[in-house]
Amino acid sequence: EKAKYYWQKNLDRLGQKESVSFADADDDVKTEVGKKLKERFDQILEKLNEAVENG
Repeated sequence: EKAKYYWQKNLDRLGQKESVSFADADDDVKTEVGKKLKERFDQILEKLNEAVENG
């Protein structure tokens, strides 16, 4: 919340008042991207574990 306020204050100074509210509207997209990244990261970790176990 502090970070949001900090960036909003700086964007207001630059005349970009809608950028943070627009970013809030993309929470679903960010969540979906985060889920996909986590899935991919889990796949990579699984492959690494298999490689370590199998040599």
